[in-house]
Amino acid sequence: MASIPGAIPDTLLDESASCIESAPGPSSSNVQPDSFKTEFHPKSGHPTTVDSFSKFDRSQHNVPRSLIDDNSEPWHPFHTPADFEFSEIAHKSALNKDQTNRLLALIQKLCKGKAKLTLQSHHDVTEAWNRAAKLITLVSGSFDFGAHTNWKNKLSC
Repeated sequence: MASIPGAIPDTLLDESASCIESAPGPSSSNVQPDSFKTEFHPKSGHPTTVDSFSKFDRSQHNVPRSLIDDNSEPWHPFHTPADFEFSEIAHKSALNKDQTNRLLALIQKLCKGKAKLTLQSHHDVTEAWNRAAKLITLVSGSFDFGAHTNWKNKLSC
């Protein structure tokens, strides 16, 4: 019989089927319609589990119902609306740990009067960078890039 290019050989299918059948844990006959079975990687050491969807409802988390239904503090569990707003901006901006810590340190300096911030908008930031760019030493002349044979050997500015 001819084999199909790219098909999985029957020997591999037989081996994987035997692995699945011998997986430890609850049998398929124990799984109810409203349940799901979790099989972990064999080297994890975790047994296969079968859980009911009802196990994962909100009542299992011991959160007082008053906090769930109370909209008087929509920023909860953050301490203040500003804490929430900062955290949301940092998250949406994908700031890493160091960037977040540096920005918080700057904000704390500003709040304590140890620093002054004059920038008011994105436009102000862009203009400041444009002024800084004018201070950079301009380079002109020809440059030899002989080590890079797939590029032009000379670059003229």
